[in-house]
Amino acid sequence: MQEEEATAEPTESDRATEAEERAVACGGDETGKMNVEFLNDAALAAELREKTEEIKTRIAEMVRAHSQHAALTLDEDIVALDDYLRYGRIELGAVLAEMATDERYQDIKAITTATGLVFVYSDTHVEADAAAAKSVVEEAKYMLAGAIRNDSCNHARLTPAGDIHAMAPDTDPAVIDIILQGLPTEPRYADIKTVTAANGEVFYHSNRHLADNYAATLLLSMAGDNCATIAEAVREESRVYQRTTNTCTFLNHSLYGIPYGDLENALAATLQSPAYSDIKRMAHPATGGVHLYCDRYLDEERAWAIMDWDEVGRDNNP
Repeated sequence: MQEEEATAEPTESDRATEAEERAVACGGDETGKMNVEFLNDAALAAELREKTEEIKTRIAEMVRAHSQHAALTLDEDIVALDDYLRYGRIELGAVLAEMATDERYQDIKAITTATGLVFVYSDTHVEADAAAAKSVVEEAKYMLAGAIRNDSCNHARLTPAGDIHAMAPDTDPAVIDIILQGLPTEPRYADIKTVTAANGEVFYHSNRHLADNYAATLLLSMAGDNCATIAEAVREESRVYQRTTNTCTFLNHSLYGIPYGDLENALAATLQSPAYSDIKRMAHPATGGVHLYCDRYLDEERAWAIMDWDEVGRDNNP
């Protein structure tokens, strides 16, 4: 009887070796798992490449459109085009470098100013010399507006024209004034506003950070006219916000500029002046809180109700 050759059952070691061979053949690792990280990296690279091409097209469209009107494009406007740029997933500098070597975008040029601002333009519509000259003016606008916004946002103060002139001592103040006057006409700088003192001195502020009514109050306080400061603040509160003004408000010296020791006299003088006869006073019987209001915008009954709510009603109705 012919003996049949027995087929040995594969051992665990044999199975493991076979799994390793299959895994390596499929681009996996020694555990038999697919190299997911490699596949993910490849997919991400493809996604970023596709997005970069899209961004290039959008940058070119924006820059060319601006250049047709002889305007440069600031890098922060380009960054705002797409979240990939905004959040740093794709670097604008790298995109512009690629565009410089891409024949489709040979007209797209960039200028970096002394302060590091980057302006982009199309030399099909704007010559290089003209773009360089424009970048100096645009840089000046950006820096001046930044100084004004910083004062308004971080210091709650108006910016005197003299302070701005001092930023460029070698430049004729008349030239700076022309630049300043043009800022509010541009959407980027529409928040830049002016207030003028009685003596003709001009101050600037950003109403993005410092509301126009507070700018007017600051102007009065800077002039040292405590009565006018109090009256205008009360009128504004009554007119705009339909509310009374607690006299404790004026203890904020940084805003109103009234020394603590002068407040009582300033309040009394305001109420006694014919120029401020529309400013009225009332005191709450339960708390003693003193409020002012302007009877041009609030009648006495309404003002009393507002004061009562502010003094006791709000606490009694949580």
